[in-house]
Amino acid sequence: MTLIDIHEDAKRECREAIAWYEDASAGLRSAFRLDFDAAVQRIISNPGLFAKEGVYISRICPFNKCSYLIQFFIRGDTSISIITIAHSSRIPGFCAYHLGR
Repeated sequence: MTLIDIHEDAKRECREAIAWYEDASAGLRSAFRLDFDAAVQRIISNPGLFAKEGVYISRICPFNKCSYLIQFFIRGDTSISIITIAHSSRIPGFCAYHLGR
C-alpha cells in the first residue's frame, strides 16, 4: 500500500483549480477532479515512470486532459509526497519556488 501525502499548498492549488473550472463551465469541475484522480492513480501504480525534474529530483506527472501537472517526490518504497499541483504554464518556475521554501 502506498501512502500519499499532499502538501497543504498543493491542496489549496487543487481547490483553486477546481473552483476555476466550476466557474468556467458547468461540469468542468467534475472533469478536472476525474483527471486529477487518474493522475494520482498513475503515480501510485508506477511512480518511477515519471521523469526526474530539476536539482531536487522531483518528478512530474501531467494530467491526461487538463493542462495541469503534479510535482511529487518518491519517499522510500511506500510513500509519495505531492508538493505542487499547477497549470503547465506555471512550470518550471512555479515548482522551483515551492521547492525553495
